[in-house]
Amino acid sequence: WVFRYSYVAWVCLVIGANVFLTNCRAKGRGTQAQVSAWEMCHRINARFVFDAVVTLGGFWVKMAQSASMLSLLPDAFGIELARLQDAMPADSLAEVERVVARELGRRWGQRLQIHAGPPLGSATIAQVHRATFHLKNGDIVEGVIKVQHPHVEARLAVDIHASGLIARLLQALAPHLFSDLCGIVRAGAAITLAELDFTVEAANQAMAYDSLQDSGLDVFVPQIYPDFVTRRIIGMQFIDGAKVTELASAPKEERRRLVSSLIDFYGFTFHGPIFNFDPHPGNLLVDRKTGRLCVLDWGQAKRSTPNERIAYAKLFLAAAMFDIGLFAEACEALGFV
Repeated sequence: WVFRYSYVAWVCLVIGANVFLTNCRAKGRGTQAQVSAWEMCHRINARFVFDAVVTLGGFWVKMAQSASMLSLLPDAFGIELARLQDAMPADSLAEVERVVARELGRRWGQRLQIHAGPPLGSATIAQVHRATFHLKNGDIVEGVIKVQHPHVEARLAVDIHASGLIARLLQALAPHLFSDLCGIVRAGAAITLAELDFTVEAANQAMAYDSLQDSGLDVFVPQIYPDFVTRRIIGMQFIDGAKVTELASAPKEERRRLVSSLIDFYGFTFHGPIFNFDPHPGNLLVDRKTGRLCVLDWGQAKRSTPNERIAYAKLFLAAAMFDIGLFAEACEALGFV
């Protein structure tokens, strides 16, 4: 923990010094020179932050992933931090197998074979490998297994405390810019810690799978294999898909169809029993065979009551219609006021 605290302090010091020096250099220069100086500063800081987050991992990755989708940050940060969405350093296969053995027992190899080779993806909390499953009903199926990184829980605890200290410092130094930062960090911490229990994620995904079966939408969710669900592993259907960002050069009609499918999906789930609020590109695949949209990663999901769904619908309607009265009514129903 000493290394992690020290490293975070070092990162803050370097970024702060770069901003201070750029501000000094930019004073008194022409507009174009100032713009160029700040662009270079942002590019250097963004790459430095990316390297630091990759080194630290843990909660910092979650915060950086969220920051990558904020339009308020300079473009350089969005470009660099977007690379963190599913490309974190992976654990060795031996470490993965040790986690699986702790979860399924010493004879886990009779029920599951993890394919050799690099993982399909590695993120903050877990990584995913191709696998062959022997189900209790006798079926043998090909799928993927999501395995939690060792020691991730302890690292998250240190990172959350450190990020809370930084948030309080920034809020004290610039309250006009960071008035809500402590609350945002606390909310992010609660969401991230809840993701550590994969049984909850599996239940969320199974509920989403069932709700989409008869929806008529061109969207689906991978099927869960309940025989291979514990607090630290999840077995599920393999999807041979491409990330939505890889289809930027696809025909215009194909892109429109995918965007329409995504909007329809969120419209449906917004009024359904469960809503996924982690829709970054790393969690959205397009099935190579069918072209259907697949939504992954249900660790961050909310189950809403019928009254909450009505209140959220009123909230969005009020925003669209600039109706202050309806907005206040919706906020009161949701407990915001």
